[in-house]
Amino acid sequence: MRKTDVSSSGSFEQKLQNNFGASDYDMMEDFIWTTSYYHPNNTFTMNEYLDEHLPDEYECFFQDDSYAEIHHKVSGKIYGLHASGNGDSFNHRIRFEFIR
Repeated sequence: MRKTDVSSSGSFEQKLQNNFGASDYDMMEDFIWTTSYYHPNNTFTMNEYLDEHLPDEYECFFQDDSYAEIHHKVSGKIYGLHASGNGDSFNHRIRFEFIR
């Protein structure tokens, strides 16, 4: 089993719940995590995020390499996701962009 340390304050699910009712900016904090193995590229990072970290309330309906779009199954809100490194190949980041 791969080791993944999510190094952000609070659980991601709680951050999503906190942002669920946001109306002014609909911003979500970056999701940052560290692995004991390297990611060869940002597409790998996006695939791992979608497979291992995306909460059940969200569904991915589009992915193109290191970019994906998800929607919340209840609210219908749509976010663009951008995968990148966070300093090196062992630290990873997903940036959220509110679409609608």
